Amino acid sequence: MDARITDGKRKFDYRVAGILIHNDKVLLHKRRENGAWAPVGGGCEIMEKSSNAAKREFEEETGIKVNIKKLLWVVEDFFNYDDLKIHQVAMYYLLELKGESKYTEVEEFKGIEVGKNLKFKWFDIASIETADIKPAFLKTYLNNINDNIKHLVIEE
Repeated sequence: MDARITDGKRKFDYRVAGILIHNDKVLLHKRRENGAWAPVGGGCEIMEKSSNAAKREFEEETGIKVNIKKLLWVVEDFFNYDDLKIHQVAMYYLLELKGESKYTEVEEFKGIEVGKNLKFKWFDIASIETADIKPAFLKTYLNNINDNIKHLVIEE
């Protein structure tokens, strides 16, 4: 059971996301054809460590085997999505490939998770500022990954 609470038109969401960078490109995904690109991830289950959830979600959706390298960002994000006001707390982890993957050799591919129509694409980090990605803080922070864990509070 994911750590999510919905109260009418409000929703609290505890999310995890994995940032996989390979050959100066970051892997992002989207659910809707007209939606924005976002880091690969999903809900953290109750009593699940966030690092385990990030690895699990990434591998379930892509089929790419990864290791957790380190925690990058803890983000409190307040935004509207469809008809809901969302309060999301998200843990973003830097990932590294565990072995080889055929998906690192293609620009785009479809996700493997049953019941989800996910589309994945590699984006050049050097030109990420022009991409339609959410949350928008990634346009700056993907080019400034360092050893410090950053806490961000965002109102979109």
